[in-house]
Amino acid sequence: MAVRHESIITGEVYHVFNRGVEKRDLFIDDVDRQHFLDVLSFYLDEVQATRFSFLTTKQRQRMLQKMPTHPRVEILAYCLMGNHFHLIIRQLGDEGIRRFLHRALNSYARYFNTRYERVGALFQGRFRAVRVTSDAQLLHLIRYLHLNPYVSHLVETLDSYTWSSHPLYAAQRETRLVRITQGMSFFDNDPERYRKFLEDYQEYARSLHLLRDIAEQSR
Repeated sequence: MAVRHESIITGEVYHVFNRGVEKRDLFIDDVDRQHFLDVLSFYLDEVQATRFSFLTTKQRQRMLQKMPTHPRVEILAYCLMGNHFHLIIRQLGDEGIRRFLHRALNSYARYFNTRYERVGALFQGRFRAVRVTSDAQLLHLIRYLHLNPYVSHLVETLDSYTWSSHPLYAAQRETRLVRITQGMSFFDNDPERYRKFLEDYQEYARSLHLLRDIAEQSR
């Protein structure tokens, strides 16, 4: 039986995520992580004259310093983990999320397969997209994404992990890739209130993660 996918609604926000095929790592080193973010940033624009892979290093740097002129989506937050990624995205035009991820993920897969001399699919099927239906849910998701590396014991301090949008929220800084305005509005644009919101929950979240791991190991 064919799997039915819920239509993605323009103007709405979605939690989008995917992992590597057979749970394999998507990012081997920081070069891979930066390339993935650059590809996402590049394909935010609806109209591109060429592929990201065809650009020189200088052309890429110049392009990625500019704000997108015809964005198909708006990224509110992100987090890269070893074998998966999370994005919080608002769709700005019909089919925006699908078109954006199709181009960006295909571009990254070509890069990854070339660099590591492999063939075949890199991602585990179609991406998942879960609609965010309330401010409370959005707030929880931002915290979940930004605490993920700490909860998973990848780092011992929140600020040690640079491959999420947490540093941008903490510094109250927007880039071409991430628009933090809506997320920071929950904290009255106060980075200290944002930071306290994460810190007050981080140890509890880590303990829940540990209990879940113990439960899974005992099955």
